[in-house]
Amino acid sequence: MPGFPVDTLLTKITPHYRVTCIKVDCQGADLKALQGLQHTIDRDRPLIIFEYEMGASLWHSDTWQDYEEFFALHQYQITRIQRDLFDYVARPV
Repeated sequence: MPGFPVDTLLTKITPHYRVTCIKVDCQGADLKALQGLQHTIDRDRPLIIFEYEMGASLWHSDTWQDYEEFFALHQYQITRIQRDLFDYVARPV
């Protein structure tokens, strides 16, 4: 089954609701999932919880710098949740 931007679903089912939190855990494809939510992220400015595992992300051709650029573009600040885990939180600036 081909992938598609989640924004296409959210604009149909939640036109009158605000998305307040997004949790992404896509085994290295977290950035790809977030890129499919750009409209929702810009519209609603939700808190975003995501994973970054270097090896798994490289399978999808994504680096930490790609994540930093994505969040900078959308004016978000990234914080690691716990030093020995792969989990991060991004908050709107």
